[in-house]
Amino acid sequence: MKRKAILVAVSLLAIGSQAWANSYNEDVTVNQTGLGQSATVTETNGTSDNVTINQSGGGIFSPADTATVTQTNTYDNWNTAITQSGSGDQAAIAQTGAQYNNVSVNQTGDKAVASVTQNAEAADTDKIGQGGTGESATILQQYGADNTVNVNQDVADRGAGAGNTAYVDQEASFGSTADVTQSGLGNYAQTYQSGSDNYLNISQSLATNHAYVTQIGNGNSSTVTQTGVGNYANITQH
Repeated sequence: MKRKAILVAVSLLAIGSQAWANSYNEDVTVNQTGLGQSATVTETNGTSDNVTINQSGGGIFSPADTATVTQTNTYDNWNTAITQSGSGDQAAIAQTGAQYNNVSVNQTGDKAVASVTQNAEAADTDKIGQGGTGESATILQQYGADNTVNVNQDVADRGAGAGNTAYVDQEASFGSTADVTQSGLGNYAQTYQSGSDNYLNISQSLATNHAYVTQIGNGNSSTVTQTGVGNYANITQH
């Protein structure tokens, strides 16, 4: 069966917006190049759809790009992806009542902010990759099940990083998995899990890193590995 494709391409100072409902097997792609770009995609009652936002351009003194994706009651979406390469870019993805969706945010500029919020979700996979300095990544999952979270800051092919922050919150997410990897200076990771059969792994290297892990429920396990100077780890299990 053929897939429907919607392509929005803009450049310079532009705003791209796309909203649709009751869709099936469709692709929405927003490509933006220039300064101060803004992209908004809203989806309701979609099935097996792909959403892709690509924003590039801009230096350290350029206006930040923003990308926002809001999805409600979406099912079996193959991929919701945001890629940004500017400085100070902001990416936000919010999903409610969705299942079997894949979410990815990739930011390669400095001082980028990424946020993924999911409510009443099940069997989703979230990945945030950031390279640069001063990034912030937040993933919040509430009242879901069997979700997977992965936050990767300053991976090997993206250069040195400093001051990165990762925050992962999973509440009433039974059987969920969270994985946070940070390399650099001044990294900070804080997670919260509520439920049963949860697994969390935090790995931080170099100096001044500190991690907090709180797990409430049965069968939870956590592994924290920190190498360097001044690292701090606090784990609470009930």
